[in-house]
Amino acid sequence: RTYNGVLAQIASVPPTQLTYTDSIEDIIEGDGNFCYYIEAIEGIGAPIGNPNPVLFSQTSLSNEACALQQPNIFVPNAFVPNGVNSIFNPVTVYADMDNYLLQIYDRWGNRIFETTDPELGWDGKVGGKLAKTGAYAYLLSVQSSRGNTFVKRGTITMIP
Repeated sequence: RTYNGVLAQIASVPPTQLTYTDSIEDIIEGDGNFCYYIEAIEGIGAPIGNPNPVLFSQTSLSNEACALQQPNIFVPNAFVPNGVNSIFNPVTVYADMDNYLLQIYDRWGNRIFETTDPELGWDGKVGGKLAKTGAYAYLLSVQSSRGNTFVKRGTITMIP
């Protein structure tokens, strides 16, 4: 598997196994573009325990095939300023963070927070003061590495 330009061997399977499923659950950074190829090695050699070297070995490589994982977006539905979950900050995986946009709106449609920095979340303040407890609308826009835009809208509840 190649991911973010790094080649890693992910499996060695017996010749009777015809399928393999790769687990990408632990990979949370990058653009989501995974590329694979198969390397088949055939060898005729001495039986196990025989010190004689392999008599014949042949390697064959398949063509490379790539798959793009779509961005995964997790948006919490509530937060508590000055509490344990004190910053409202959505989590995105496999997205192009150069094209990130988060906006927060009050109940009258006024934009009260905006950032293009995925590390910067909303702390519940407007003009340096804590906003009123209640529901606020958000708009989150991210792009895949292929340039497709994904927009998520919803509400976040600020709890006292």
